[in-house]
Amino acid sequence: MKRTQGFILDGNFPAAARAAGKAYALAESTADKAMALAGLSGVHSVAGDLEAAQRAIDRAFELAGESDAAIHASISMLRANLEHLRGDPAQALATLTAGVERISKDADPAAPSMIHVMLLGALAAAYAETGQPRQALRRYQEAYALGELLRERDQVILPQITVDIALVHRDMGDWDRAHELAQEGLAAAARMPAIRGPALARLHVAAAVIKRRVGDTEGALALLEQVEEFWATKVPPDHIERVSVRLNRAAIAADLGDHADARRLLSRLAGGLPKGGNATAAGVLAEYNLALLEYKGGELPAARSRADALLPAMVSVFGPNHLHTATTQVLRACLLADAGDHEQALGLAATAIEAENHIQWTAFGAGGQGVRKAILHRLAQTLQIEVSLALSAPDHLAGSAIRTAFAAVSGRKGASREGFTALLGNARDSGTLAEFVQLSAQLLQLMTSHPDGAELTQLSRLLDRQEALESALADAVPQQALHLHALRATPERILAALAPGTALLEVFQWVPFDLTRGVSRDVGEAEYIGFLAANGAVRLVRLGRAADIDAAVGRWQEDVAAAGRHDPPLPLDPRPMADLGSALVEPLLAAIDEAGGPALRHLHVAPDGDLGLIPWELLPGEDGRALAENLSLSYLSTGRDVLTFDRERGEGSRSLVMADPDFGPIEGEDLSEWRGLSQAFPEGFPPLPGTREEGRTVARLLDAELRVGAAADRDALAAVRAPRVVHLATHGFFLPDPDPEWALDLAATLEPETRIPWRAVPRPLLRCGLALAGANTAIADAPPGIVTGEDIVGLDLRDTRLVVLSACDTGRGLIEPGEGVLNLAHAFTVAGARAVVLSLWKVHDSLGRRLMESFYARLAEGIAPLNALRLAQRDLRDRYPDPYCWAGFVLYGAGDRAVDSHAASGEPAADVT
Repeated sequence: MKRTQGFILDGNFPAAARAAGKAYALAESTADKAMALAGLSGVHSVAGDLEAAQRAIDRAFELAGESDAAIHASISMLRANLEHLRGDPAQALATLTAGVERISKDADPAAPSMIHVMLLGALAAAYAETGQPRQALRRYQEAYALGELLRERDQVILPQITVDIALVHRDMGDWDRAHELAQEGLAAAARMPAIRGPALARLHVAAAVIKRRVGDTEGALALLEQVEEFWATKVPPDHIERVSVRLNRAAIAADLGDHADARRLLSRLAGGLPKGGNATAAGVLAEYNLALLEYKGGELPAARSRADALLPAMVSVFGPNHLHTATTQVLRACLLADAGDHEQALGLAATAIEAENHIQWTAFGAGGQGVRKAILHRLAQTLQIEVSLALSAPDHLAGSAIRTAFAAVSGRKGASREGFTALLGNARDSGTLAEFVQLSAQLLQLMTSHPDGAELTQLSRLLDRQEALESALADAVPQQALHLHALRATPERILAALAPGTALLEVFQWVPFDLTRGVSRDVGEAEYIGFLAANGAVRLVRLGRAADIDAAVGRWQEDVAAAGRHDPPLPLDPRPMADLGSALVEPLLAAIDEAGGPALRHLHVAPDGDLGLIPWELLPGEDGRALAENLSLSYLSTGRDVLTFDRERGEGSRSLVMADPDFGPIEGEDLSEWRGLSQAFPEGFPPLPGTREEGRTVARLLDAELRVGAAADRDALAAVRAPRVVHLATHGFFLPDPDPEWALDLAATLEPETRIPWRAVPRPLLRCGLALAGANTAIADAPPGIVTGEDIVGLDLRDTRLVVLSACDTGRGLIEPGEGVLNLAHAFTVAGARAVVLSLWKVHDSLGRRLMESFYARLAEGIAPLNALRLAQRDLRDRYPDPYCWAGFVLYGAGDRAVDSHAASGEPAADVT
């Protein structure tokens, strides 16, 4: 067998076949004859003679019978490879699964065999081919761990496993990690002379695929040319290895705009490949890319004809829940819609949406934040296309079209946060959250330990650890739980979850897709649209051009900031809010009238983009009346949040109030001693003595624990276990988006000792937070006295009814289209809080205190948080009519149920100082 393998590595397939035949002739035992035939089958497979390979492997199985597990595993692996080559990935997966189960029974984990490792790798590849990245990564990691225990000469398999893992990350859209792993695999292969011939060629193809997608076109072409040269004299032009090279060269040609060359290369593949096999997979991918080129080239009838024939083949080769299949369904739907067959197009779009939801959640279980972001980014374009497909439907299909678009948005928007919540919840239940919380503190300490920020090497190490930990936590979430997440956010479930008299407005920033030309329109044509769900139906609300609306939001924010720089605050300019009212209120109220009119008294708004930065209550209608005069309003990060409103909650522990933290002195100090904090907050955090009385009042009304001064610190907040109410009266902060020059995806171009400022950290929840005791004081080898959003998501607030952030700017955060504003409301909701009250701007101290005292007085009377906030704002507005004075606080989440205050008898709460 070694001679056979050696000839295969050299690409001398006739000699390999003769060696295998000779081994069969000389074999004395049945088991040896079976192995020789299996080897011969492998030679025929590599050489492209699949019929001869099938005959040899069938005979090998007959001879093997009940032979030992290693022999059975070797034959199983070759048989599965042939099943895959012949276009039956499901059967290949079944064969490999049975093989792994058999060899694992009696295997010694401390001394694995080479065939065991290879079989695990083959099973992982089968999972990847059938669109199951989570299982693929598990098996690859298991194979790699066993491979490290092999003899050194047998560890030649490790570079291939590394590159295969890179390809799984590629399939999930995680190109940065894929590129990193591919480079690592190639470097390892270069150190192993035994890796040559076909094995090295396959590594080069995989690396070329990834280099192309990260922009290294020149490097990708160089690798492909090497592979083409190797195979040119060894196999015919229709051999799978040469087909793979041609597919990748065609993709590069299309990237470079040379569509003629791309079509020439693809035309030689599509329809001209042998029937069955991996050639079928290559063939359908070639057909897909040809259909895409025809679509974008205006050859619509040809593209439609090709896509019609292609879809069944794609399902057969890759299965119904593979990204290739979903993408093909979307392509065919676009072509049908352009031809006027909107009903069939909507059906295909709905099927694709279901598949993409499954893909999204499967991928979430396969990795941490990097994977979650990558898969959402990959699916973002098809989401825009699916919405465009639905909105192009004629009036007689409007109902089903709007539901299809709403299903796409509600299934995708906010899903990254829900995935993160799922893995954190599982970590809390299993008691493995401690390391996550510890890493958040270490990151904060590192970012603030030097005036210029963190050293790149140290920061990258911690971020890698955090990503690895999140991946492990995600892997621990049961597959069934992820499956349920994929099924839950349907229009029917969301409509059923809405209380009587309540509507939901799901806002989405839509970039239209040109169905005739097959391209996205310019981002300047983006619109804000809304889906109004109420009384069992969903209606479309066209809100207006995104650029105009965002400009008005920007003017409003500038005016609010200018007003807050004066004491008393300057009156706000009503014009920006009037402009926003003209765009938003009229179509919204018209849709509400259609949906139920006066019977609808409450509106949940799930904003997108910049529309999460304004109080919708102030938006004026044509008659000048503010929206809040027609409806009560609350906010959601995403409409799917209504599905959590009825989740059972425990009693919760005693409420907690933290106020007037002792930030520490800053006057007369050299702020350079403040380390990294001085760059982010050059003036430090000034004291808030007025909040102590606010804290006492709130604590008395809630019978809460009151912590002030030095006792209002990080440790006290970290120690909470689901208090009924959390009230935090302090400073909030948000560090704006980093400058492009500091983007960490360019870290490869930076020196290892480069220092990265705090504002440039790529995790947005590390850039927002609250100041607590000691925030102005540098402490050696410890994080400063602040908590970030990363710290907050690690809290256990699953039985917490309400969090109130009586602090400035707690509503600000990074705006992620499709995710809303990643701010402290996001963090506290992920931690489990049912409702969060926060501020959209720097609220005036004394007015904010008055509002809070009025708000809690009504909570103590048994009034629900949302109504209590509205009444408190009305009281303040009667005395201070300008909106700056009273409209800064909004409620996110479910504020419709009274908070059990367990109020004391009016005695003042004792200070914990």
